[in-house]
Amino acid sequence: MLQKNTKASILFFFLSLFVLIQPGCKKPDSMDDTQTLEPPVVVNDATKVTATISGSVIDENNQPVVNATVTSDSYSGTTDAMGNFTFKNVNISAANGHVTVIKTGYFKGIRSFVTMPGKNNYVKIQLLKQTLTATLIASAGGTVTTNGASIVFPANAFVTSAGAAYNGSVKVFAYWIDPTAANLPLVIPGDLRGINSSNGEYLLTTYGMVGAELQDASGNTLKIAPGKKATISFPIPAMLAASAPETIALWHFDEATARWKEEGTATKSGSNYTAAVDKFSFWNVDVPGNFVTLDLRLLNSANSLPMANTMVKITRLSNGTYVTGFTNDSGYVSGYVPKNENLKLEVITNTFCTSNTVVYTQNIGPYTANASLGNINVTIPATQVITFTGTVKNCNNQPVTNGYVSLSLAGGGGTIAYTNATGQVNFSLLYCGGTATYTYNAVDLSTGAYSTVAGATAIGNTVNLGTLTACGNTINTSGVYITGAIENNAVLWKDGIATVLTNIPANGNKSAYALQALVYNNDVYVLGSEEDTTINGWVNTIKLWKNGVLTNVTNGLTYAEPFGFDVYNGDVYIVGLEGSGSATAAKVWKNGVATIIPKDTFDILSPTSIKVVNGDVYVSGKVFSNSNSSSRAVYWKNNTINFLSAASVNAGNEASGIFIDNGDLYFSGSESTSNGQSFIAVYWKNAVKTTLTYPGTYAGASSNSIFVDNGDIYIGGSIHQNQGVFIQNAVYWKNNNINFVTNYATSGNTAAVNNIFVKNNIVYTVGEINSNNGITTPLYFQNNVPVALTGFTNTQEAYGYGIFVK
Repeated sequence: MLQKNTKASILFFFLSLFVLIQPGCKKPDSMDDTQTLEPPVVVNDATKVTATISGSVIDENNQPVVNATVTSDSYSGTTDAMGNFTFKNVNISAANGHVTVIKTGYFKGIRSFVTMPGKNNYVKIQLLKQTLTATLIASAGGTVTTNGASIVFPANAFVTSAGAAYNGSVKVFAYWIDPTAANLPLVIPGDLRGINSSNGEYLLTTYGMVGAELQDASGNTLKIAPGKKATISFPIPAMLAASAPETIALWHFDEATARWKEEGTATKSGSNYTAAVDKFSFWNVDVPGNFVTLDLRLLNSANSLPMANTMVKITRLSNGTYVTGFTNDSGYVSGYVPKNENLKLEVITNTFCTSNTVVYTQNIGPYTANASLGNINVTIPATQVITFTGTVKNCNNQPVTNGYVSLSLAGGGGTIAYTNATGQVNFSLLYCGGTATYTYNAVDLSTGAYSTVAGATAIGNTVNLGTLTACGNTINTSGVYITGAIENNAVLWKDGIATVLTNIPANGNKSAYALQALVYNNDVYVLGSEEDTTINGWVNTIKLWKNGVLTNVTNGLTYAEPFGFDVYNGDVYIVGLEGSGSATAAKVWKNGVATIIPKDTFDILSPTSIKVVNGDVYVSGKVFSNSNSSSRAVYWKNNTINFLSAASVNAGNEASGIFIDNGDLYFSGSESTSNGQSFIAVYWKNAVKTTLTYPGTYAGASSNSIFVDNGDIYIGGSIHQNQGVFIQNAVYWKNNNINFVTNYATSGNTAAVNNIFVKNNIVYTVGEINSNNGITTPLYFQNNVPVALTGFTNTQEAYGYGIFVK
């Protein structure tokens, strides 16, 4: 069986620890494979943790699968030129993390695992070739056979995906997974854990799996008709015949939840198990068992470096069933093993070698509770291991601390190795001996930039990759981009990991911040500013990073400040202010060329954000008249002013954010109260104002940003009290219903949501918190659950301004 790498890296490692019988190992007839079961562990897949997933995808010839689509919940990406992929610091199910790989011509490759929070959960997947097995006529039904397994379909047993009766030709793509095959850990759907109707979880010992996909002549999915059932016959391999029970539990793989679910039983008939089923994808016949968690870390004894992507095999000594898995870039592997069983641990060369060589063995167990073997030093023949080292730097020649090297050895080996705090990678890989060619590149996860793929042949068993510059190209990376500052430097957080974009010494006369980030056509853009108080008293430079490469938008000789940007058809639009004193002007830069927004009859213009749709440029903001000290919330469309509010005393009227959805114009904003002493939060839809509600114990509110998702209107901002105390809480409104992100009740505590983003029913809020100790820290929440950001200490000032989710 295949086990998932549970905690750290090797996600498919021990999960179903004893999945198959080792060749030549026969269970005594007197032994009953159906051990006395303890009550199962009840699991809750809805609880999520933050962790990293990485993996390698190979085809039937052990070659990397390039440009396959990889998803994990709401995250998506593709395999690179080495067949590798990664999702860094994502929120996934603690009990059942999973990834799905889709490639034309193959069955879906789905791998599940028990997630180890904060670690790299590594999986290795071999896709199963999808070959047409038979074509049937729906009205007649028929029998389909594949490698000794068979499926019998009755007449008139098919419907379309919409449930309509179907009578045409039916293409059947069927596959039998041999439970004794050496590559079982690589091809099994999910892992070998199963849950019963009460969500009780067991470790499974498999006796074989059969799957099928049903299509009409045009390739559209077909299903089994209600009230109809197909009959599956699972061949029992000879080496498992002696231990095969007369009746065995039947399990169906639910692709939506990436879980094996118990659904009835199969009956032994001669050398086969038979069962009637009412749906497909894969079906599995298994004996359930209890388990404990075991973890370990493999090190190369020659240099103490971690053994990456190394196969570990755990065998149950009582009957020879076993499971295998692969370590991550830190040499770590974890998962489920049978409880109360004597076991043998082996480290072997990978299945793609002509013959597997055991390089380490140790008897372990039995275990009655979770256990850790700690570090295990493995002595490996020099002809079967290669050690790789290297350093990754970004476009500014700074070490990449949030990145990795993706490497593939010819023949099926490879890994993703993450950089350390100095941008280095150090790892060892087993290989089959002889000439070893490899391909590799380096990636900066903070910007999505990567180096050009290179290839070479290893000379000896130590390879120094040298300095790899992750710059100039970008990958399609999913994740959360947050912009802000730490002390006086601009920062971009990618999935919580900080990358400092500027290099300004502390306690100087300069400071910088990153205001906003977005991803367009896989290019990562970051807008920011740098201030210098030593030149002409006070100047700012508007800065734009694209894939880590910096461009100064303004010349740095006068005041210039950005307020937002957008990318449309590859053109970059930035809105901001530039100039000195009364000569300061609101401008829109298109690809660095400025156009002034006309003042009309007003004295001061203050833009706040920009959006470009169908070539039309929309800018939100406010205008101010000195003559009567009044302000108005406005927006400009192609430099033509449009009023959202009437004139009001002081500068309180403002349109702070803009969102355009299906032709409707949405603006967040604020207005002054009648006495000009406080503010109320509002939003406009197509110039029609709605006042946002808040508890009567609060004196005022502000709205800073707006987002529209599936017709729901989300606005981020703050509310405050100031009668005798000053308390400000970060909040967001959904359809005018307030949600508290913070809930301070002590005077002096302040917080605000500066920006809001919604994707896949997750509300992302970013802003800042200033507590009584006077230190400002970033605020970052997902559905009101705080998420950590790295790169600063509790004595450093840090700020969160913008957020973008891809």
